[in-house]
Amino acid sequence: MQGAATAPGPKGDTGLTGASGVSGAAGAAGVNGANGANGPNGPNGANGVDGTNGANGIDGTNGTNGVNGTNGTIAPLSATAGQTALPTGSPATTVVSLSVPAGSYVVLAKTQLSHTGAGDTVECMLKAGTTSLDEIAMKTLPALAAIPASLQAVTKVTSPSVLSVQCAVLTANGSANFSSVIAIPTA
Repeated sequence: MQGAATAPGPKGDTGLTGASGVSGAAGAAGVNGANGANGPNGPNGANGVDGTNGANGIDGTNGTNGVNGTNGTIAPLSATAGQTALPTGSPATTVVSLSVPAGSYVVLAKTQLSHTGAGDTVECMLKAGTTSLDEIAMKTLPALAAIPASLQAVTKVTSPSVLSVQCAVLTANGSANFSSVIAIPTA
């Protein structure tokens, strides 16, 4: 059977407090906190003062003057001659000549040739000293004809020299007339 509920009994005096228990072990370290935000930049410092300009350097000395250039082209040199006999069978005869200093030249020469025999041959040479620069030969010329002849060359002479026109006839006496030689110096 079940009985009726019973009421608690009176409280009794409390007993003495017991001794404290042993301290528990230390807890684990906490997680580090997040870094704080960067602070604002400080203001820029004032610009520094410009330094003073340095002193100007000393002017350099002038260079030496260059050597003067050579003079320009000089006037042409020339010579002329009148009638010159050309004896039959003789070595070539100089009909006009011109002395020139060492240098480079354009040389122009001319003469007018004639002879007494029909069908004769006349030969002329333009020379610098003993060196032949140009030659012409006219064959079977009519008797007593006056035939112009011209010679030209570009030459360089290394020492003073004589430019000349020398002519010869093969079988009949002849002559050269109105002869000239011109030497134009070149650079």
